[in-house]
Amino acid sequence: MGNTIKLIIVDDHKIIRDGLRAIIRADKDIDVVADAESGEQLMVQLEQVKADVILLDMHLPRKDGIEITKELKAMYPSLKVLIHTMSELIEEIEAVVKMGANGYILKTAGSDELISAVKLVAHGSSYFSNSVMNSFIKSVLDNRTNPLRDITPTELIVLNHVYLERSHDDIAAEMGISKGTVKNHLRNMYRKLNVKSEVGLIKYALINRLIAGASK
Repeated sequence: MGNTIKLIIVDDHKIIRDGLRAIIRADKDIDVVADAESGEQLMVQLEQVKADVILLDMHLPRKDGIEITKELKAMYPSLKVLIHTMSELIEEIEAVVKMGANGYILKTAGSDELISAVKLVAHGSSYFSNSVMNSFIKSVLDNRTNPLRDITPTELIVLNHVYLERSHDDIAAEMGISKGTVKNHLRNMYRKLNVKSEVGLIKYALINRLIAGASK
């Protein structure tokens, strides 16, 4: 990927595509190289232009975001997919991440959050809107069994941020807590789950489906 992030917008509503173009045009680091109203049109365009990130609506005619993401990852493994939707359904979040999506941002997000999310996924990180993360955490809290019931909602949020490779400083800033508090939450989880490191914690969390998008 070059210095400028090449982005394709996929949404079946032209007014949304035009609005997103206008928002993103203001950022010199991102270049909208094309837009599409369907998965079929997107595939045709990918034969003609190179892209780094696809900003993909979840609900499109004929093929939905889950199916399109699966096809994109099979044909273009290095391509990043950022889902852009109104849906906070846990089933859809899990399904599209399982297909390889790199992020999930709601259409209610502001322009700064959207641009930040595009840049994060373009450079190899993941991004999930806070409310999406909260929906996933609620699902975990409603379904878990011992010893998982001892993990608090705040600890789960910290864990998901660690899984997304965010530094302790970034987690603290995002959550409005101190770096020391982040470390305390991690130590509490080590003790509760009988693990010794962040790597062990993430392995345990993946097995027990404590992380957004993880499958059993």
